[in-house]
Amino acid sequence: MDIERLKRASKKIYIEGLVNNKKREALIEEAIEGIQNMPKEFMKVQYFGIKNYASFGDQREDHLYYYGPRHGSIVFKIGRADHNASYLLGEDEIYYLLVARDNPKGFGVKKNKDGREYPRDLNDFLSFIAETKKNANEISAIIEAQKTKEHEGER
Repeated sequence: MDIERLKRASKKIYIEGLVNNKKREALIEEAIEGIQNMPKEFMKVQYFGIKNYASFGDQREDHLYYYGPRHGSIVFKIGRADHNASYLLGEDEIYYLLVARDNPKGFGVKKNKDGREYPRDLNDFLSFIAETKKNANEISAIIEAQKTKEHEGER
């Protein structure tokens, strides 16, 4: 995986949820096609989503940004990070979608507030990387700031 490329793409688009079935894969394929055909306009008005409601499983449910279904909840969605901005979507964003599609089990596990573990989606994974780097930098700074006093004869 090219992490820098994924980070660049995540500033323009996002995926929430895992791509763990054919309906979600089809939504990814539709998003790729949309980016290829309309790189400036695609997903400016609405995000593409899938909801779960009662025992009906995954159902396609697209909405205007900041809106959702009356019944059930969105469990998978693809959208622009800033739908008001006029940036082009392109190869990096397609790569981002393909990485999510090709890793249906997610990217390691994350614990929620209850302590239960669940798979990380691509957004969670990129946030985890950023947090881990931040923590590593803080630890390095603490270590570098530590001083030792050599005692005569001791090593």
